[in-house]
Amino acid sequence: MEAFMREKLTPNTIRGYAREVANVSVPEERAAEIAPEVEALNSAVLDTAARLDLNDEPGQFPLALARNRYLRGKTR
Repeated sequence: MEAFMREKLTPNTIRGYAREVANVSVPEERAAEIAPEVEALNSAVLDTAARLDLNDEPGQFPLALARNRYLRGKTR
């Protein structure tokens, strides 16, 4: 089972989040570079979380992320 975010991240979403949460100004070009990376990270975390049980040890999450990466055939 693979989990996905409801909406695709846009550079404007990245810029708005950076401005509102971190009080940082991110140029449009950099936000466009960051958006796909954040989307891939969010997808991996959501997919891994869906495979875990509420009672699983929280310290096992990094191992579960690595295992899920292997199952998805990712090399980076």
